[in-house]
Amino acid sequence: MNKLFKKIIKYGGIFTVLSAIIFAFFFWRSLNSQDPPKVLNVALTPETKHIGDVISVEMTIELPWYRKLIGKAQVKMPEGLQVVGNDVNQFGRLRLGTWEWKKIIQFQAYDFGPFSELESVIILTPDRLDGNDSITVKIPEISIQSMLDDGNDELRIAEELSDDFLKSNTQKSNHYSLIAIVLAVIILLSFFLLKKRTHKIVVPPKPWIVAESMLMQLQERFPLDAETVFVELTDIVRKYIEAAFELPAAEMTTPEFLNQINQDSKSLNTDQKLLLTDFLTAADMVKFARVDVNQGQIDETLKKAKRFVVETSEEIIKQSLVGKSPDRAHEKSI
Repeated sequence: MNKLFKKIIKYGGIFTVLSAIIFAFFFWRSLNSQDPPKVLNVALTPETKHIGDVISVEMTIELPWYRKLIGKAQVKMPEGLQVVGNDVNQFGRLRLGTWEWKKIIQFQAYDFGPFSELESVIILTPDRLDGNDSITVKIPEISIQSMLDDGNDELRIAEELSDDFLKSNTQKSNHYSLIAIVLAVIILLSFFLLKKRTHKIVVPPKPWIVAESMLMQLQERFPLDAETVFVELTDIVRKYIEAAFELPAAEMTTPEFLNQINQDSKSLNTDQKLLLTDFLTAADMVKFARVDVNQGQIDETLKKAKRFVVETSEEIIKQSLVGKSPDRAHEKSI
């Protein structure tokens, strides 16, 4: 057993030494070899190529042991062809003094081509003798086929459509377009008409409603000085008369205005004229003659103004009912 073991060690050692000598010899030979890198094969896949397909170019290159593929290949791309992804450097097979490397580049076409005179510059570790660090590999012509040439039935449907079929469908499409336009016009017109109908008409409030509201607001601000009260009272009453009876009350002095009222027998009756005269005269005495008045007199003047507005507004409402049917007049009074 010991003898067998010793023989194994002996012959194993001899084999190892011989292998090392042979390897060293071929390595020395490769270092001193002046043979350039060899392109063994260039293959394109797939066999049938269409627009959008990924086209792989696999280049097999034989190199000395001390050289290998490095970096990215340089390819001048024509119009209609582009590089996709990263190229691959892959070890292939070991030979005596040399080994094989594979460079794989992927293209994608967006035109039919054909693409010829393509070249790829492959980067290598530098040659120890001349320092050359690249090799140029010619790429076979790449031809792109139309998918219609492959008997693709789905893509041939368009060719099989008859002119009559296309014409009838075009007419139907035009009819549908016309119907859609008419419906759109109808919808838009309906929208604008409804919007116009639903538009709220703002009716201005009646003059006496405005006057009564302003008198109430003035009273809520009491106590006030007499001059402020009488200035605002006369302003409210004059605006009410101007709106209700269409008289230019705000543009006249008190005597001019009272004279105009007395000449107009239709606007106010005798009691209303006397009430207005009494009110405006008292207001002028406070505003211009600086007559002193107490709070009781101020409250009394405010009551006269309210009374004047109420009585004249009732008279206007009664006159507006003249000429209407008795039933409608009754409904209005209710």
